[in-house]
Amino acid sequence: MSCAAGIRSKDLAAAVDRVYELCHLGTVRHQTLETLSKGYRQRVGLAQAVLHDPPYLILDEPTDGLDPNQKSEVRKLIAGMAHDKAIILSTHILEEVEAMCTRVLIINHGKIVADASPRSLKEHHPDYNAIRVTADPETLAKVSAWARENALADTRENGSLVLRPKKEKGGQPGALFLAAAAKHGWTITRVDSLPLHLDAVFAKLTGNTLN
Repeated sequence: MSCAAGIRSKDLAAAVDRVYELCHLGTVRHQTLETLSKGYRQRVGLAQAVLHDPPYLILDEPTDGLDPNQKSEVRKLIAGMAHDKAIILSTHILEEVEAMCTRVLIINHGKIVADASPRSLKEHHPDYNAIRVTADPETLAKVSAWARENALADTRENGSLVLRPKKEKGGQPGALFLAAAAKHGWTITRVDSLPLHLDAVFAKLTGNTLN
């Protein structure tokens, strides 16, 4: 006799105990599903999916609708299972991709337009390693002239100057700039790394603009 995704009845009790422990469900073991929070219901869904210990797992929006604490718990749970399973996440929440994934496939109009690690995808974006320099207008003009001489692209944004490595050159504009600022004695109000998230990478690859 077989039951529960092909698990023999004599092994079912052990499998249930295993997923209760894996998904941290022991404290709610005797509650009915409708009495559980959404976070715990997500855990129950994961427990059902891994009851027969599959080598592959496909999850659709596993943290959708969860509060930050619940998201953290589910992420930890998925990360723990990833040690011995191939896990595929289908999600439009790119924050989750950055938090959990080692490989990303971006599909646009039915075609794969990217297949790489999150870091590799960022490295090919124009804003990778970019910095924002804030200073008085006279200093910014000097910085802009220096940037053009050193193969950096510069863009004025709200009284600041954004320095980006030119696509064909790459490099670390931050380190180059700090050395130049010290050499020339520029008075700089502030230097910040330009935040780069996968949302911007996605927008560029799919023909939209977020930055």
